[in-house]
Amino acid sequence: MIAIDTNVLVRALVEDDREQARRVRGLLSRHEVSSALRALTLTRPFVFGSRSRVLDALDRFDLGKADLSDYLVLGRGADARARTLYTFDRQLLHEAGVSEP
Repeated sequence: MIAIDTNVLVRALVEDDREQARRVRGLLSRHEVSSALRALTLTRPFVFGSRSRVLDALDRFDLGKADLSDYLVLGRGADARARTLYTFDRQLLHEAGVSEP
């Protein structure tokens, strides 16, 4: 087991600093990142717009190849009854309801 600062987890998710994100991926697997986020999602002090949407995106993230943010966008589109999500993201193109423009 290891302990990490919240900023380390955020770097893995947001990828606002690609070098730091790469280093975090060397420490944590996708599953470990997902498990940490799932635990935060289910912790009382944290509030999410749609807890079920976040958990669904985490489930897809666990099984898929795209980034978590992509699965969140896909879910929000489904909530809005969008028939198709258009993206250039190659990893997300394998999902149902996703196409290239």
